[in-house]
Amino acid sequence: MKKNQIVVVLVMLALVGGYFGYLRYDHYKLIKTIKPNVMNTSLLLSNSIRHLGEESSKIELRELYPKMKENISAMDKPIQDVQRLATSKNKGVIEPVILYMKTSQDLLRSIRTQSESLVVVLAILDRSQRALEEHNRYRLNSTLIRLKIAYDGMPEAQKKAYRDMTDVIKLSNKMKEAHAKIATLMPTEALVDLKVFDSVIKNIEKFQANFPADVKD
Repeated sequence: MKKNQIVVVLVMLALVGGYFGYLRYDHYKLIKTIKPNVMNTSLLLSNSIRHLGEESSKIELRELYPKMKENISAMDKPIQDVQRLATSKNKGVIEPVILYMKTSQDLLRSIRTQSESLVVVLAILDRSQRALEEHNRYRLNSTLIRLKIAYDGMPEAQKKAYRDMTDVIKLSNKMKEAHAKIATLMPTEALVDLKVFDSVIKNIEKFQANFPADVKD
């Protein structure tokens, strides 16, 4: 190979190497830019999930409402910030990131809805328990009527709570899928631990097992 040809080949290799180096650097910059948004979303979701459990009381759930609503709204800006960075060239990164962030927001909405349904069920249980204690003490027709009134609405409330719990399970599984798509792009510390979603599903299924059979139809 002539000297001039060797020089041309070397120049071409340098150009190709420089181009791929530029692409890698561009990818690094993009990940560095969107990482805080992903971390913020993950933190907002994790903080809410921490309070989700089968031992949650009616009061604890009610106190959690405003914070959940605040966290759901707080997810809007990070999602919008990442969406603004979308181009035809970086959709391989942006699309799975947006999927992860939006699914996180959907899951948190579903958790809030489930919590509202559980508060209704717990309120009816409290009311019924008080009415039952009164009836056991006095054994009057009037106390029996109050007991029936207190329990009124429980079947429908239980059905709604069961459906809402099932929705949380479905979205937790979707989060696991979204997590798998983003895991190769984002560092582990930016994402919610996968075990969290398994724990959510396990706790809800355990809670659902206590519901009457006709509620599960």
